[in-house]
Amino acid sequence: MPRAFPGNNTAVAIRRSITAVQKARSLRRGDSRLRSLIHKSPAATFIFSGNRNRLVNPAAEALTGYDSKELLKMDFWQVVHPDYQPMIRQRGQARQRGVKIPPRYELKIVRKDGTERWLEYCGAPIKYRGKMAIIGTAIDITKRKLAEEQLRLNLNHLGLVHETTVASMSTLDLTG
Repeated sequence: MPRAFPGNNTAVAIRRSITAVQKARSLRRGDSRLRSLIHKSPAATFIFSGNRNRLVNPAAEALTGYDSKELLKMDFWQVVHPDYQPMIRQRGQARQRGVKIPPRYELKIVRKDGTERWLEYCGAPIKYRGKMAIIGTAIDITKRKLAEEQLRLNLNHLGLVHETTVASMSTLDLTG
């Protein structure tokens, strides 16, 4: 509001925009809510931008065997099994450029102790700290994948037993 000075026909108006301050507060509140939600999630959750992990939760630590400090120093694809690294790296970088990538897929990782785990992964672009990033969640599906493999082996074995039985029966002369 202009303020008039006695004996002077000059008015001074000072106006300050608080839009930037309000926007920064809003981003901090949103970041705090996002961190809280991610921290409590039972699914392994990662936020990465560029090539680096920017935020990981305790479930990601438990799944990978790395602590958060180690994960935050790593590129997002470093825990991925070597057979899947090129695909994951390409998809993660493409998704950050806005390319539409299938949101869900399965992949294998190598834990810090060298053991392998199968994951179902889902990723999506977000704004994190004002920049383009990717949020990804993963659940361990190793038991399911092992059960599927055992079922496949059992079915193959059953098929061989069936073929052997049919072949044996066809050679028998039951008219006898």
